[in-house]
Amino acid sequence: MNDILKNYHHERHFLQIVHVSGKGTSKRPFVYMKNHKAACTTVLATVLRHQMAFLDLPATPIGNDIIHKPPKALMRNGKRSLSVDGALAALESAEHFRFTFVREPVSRLLSAFSDKVSGDTKQRAALFRHIGKAPGDALSLADFIDIVAQDSAARDLDRHWRSQCKEISYGLIDYDFLGTVDGIDPALREVMAELFGQGDLQVEDTRKTIGHKTRSASLRDGLRKKDLARLEQAYADDFEMYAAVAGQTT
Repeated sequence: MNDILKNYHHERHFLQIVHVSGKGTSKRPFVYMKNHKAACTTVLATVLRHQMAFLDLPATPIGNDIIHKPPKALMRNGKRSLSVDGALAALESAEHFRFTFVREPVSRLLSAFSDKVSGDTKQRAALFRHIGKAPGDALSLADFIDIVAQDSAARDLDRHWRSQCKEISYGLIDYDFLGTVDGIDPALREVMAELFGQGDLQVEDTRKTIGHKTRSASLRDGLRKKDLARLEQAYADDFEMYAAVAGQTT
């Protein structure tokens, strides 16, 4: 299991990905491996909402503050409430239900560009420092694809566009459930039924509740064939993984 740690930039990165249920907050304890740009806010908001209902807590709004920093009593993640040993133990435990979601690789990259690179963000600033661009320089989608296709360090720079295989330690974790973003609603209801039992299993759509939506779909129309070919080569492992997961869920 210690090989898992090699997939992450540092221990803090790993502990920000692992989300372990608090004691007694669900019928079955769970570990959710957060996969950025793969409906992670919807997944976390849905789980937190069901935990609150399970504990008969007041129904409070699920905003970005709770999603990015869940209450420790409900969900342990990050160095503030989880150790590396504790995270690895939960991932090895037969008692815990281990699950995550993956996204079609091109859609995920386009969403990352739209949300984290095209505007004035810390991710764009870090990328520009890496490639030696000045803060005010332009960067088109084609430029971004060229960079991540040719520069493995740039491709690995940020968790929003780095390999999903690495982010979720695909092949190293014995997942009980792997779902796709395309089938998020029925898949999440299936997971909630496993964790909380049958009942009012609602999906918290954060695109509506907190406006978490990007223009990635419109960007796809402008992709050139050579852009797609480069991405398929650069993210070959992710394309293979996604095909396997999608094939199992259809």
